[in-house]
Amino acid sequence: MSSTTTTFPANSWNTAAVAAFILAWFVAPAGLIVGFVALSQLKNIPQRGRALAIWAIVISLFELAAWIANVTVWRFFGMW
Repeated sequence: MSSTTTTFPANSWNTAAVAAFILAWFVAPAGLIVGFVALSQLKNIPQRGRALAIWAIVISLFELAAWIANVTVWRFFGMW
């Protein structure tokens, strides 16, 4: 049996990390999930993008926390 391995250029960007960073600004839950997927991929694949994946997770968590705080305040003061 032959084993098929895929090689990636060491200087190429991880697509999931780039997508996670973009999604983090527009769809925070998706950015969070894809950010963790990218970090998982980057453990096994020598590609660039670790910082992008980490920033995607941080930005997504911040946006989700801000959204939850906003909804909580609006509900508490009866404006919704």
